[in-house]
Amino acid sequence: SDLGMGGVFVTCGVAPPVGAPIRLTFSLPSAWDPIELPAIVRWARPDGFGAEFRGLSSRQAEALHELVQRLDFDEEEEAS
Repeated sequence: SDLGMGGVFVTCGVAPPVGAPIRLTFSLPSAWDPIELPAIVRWARPDGFGAEFRGLSSRQAEALHELVQRLDFDEEEEAS
């Protein structure tokens, strides 16, 4: 429910343990295939968890940057 270049908040019922390595899959508007991003769980609460992206390749970082920019643009449109 919250995404940035450094990490993400994932809304869920049961969070993985803090410190667990995970892979998050995102669909990109400009790509046929989804992208998988490595992350580590940094904190958890009853409604979800926060994860920090780790070890992104340049392709993954570029795709994430595109997605974050796209989401920021969509949020600005909705606020208007």
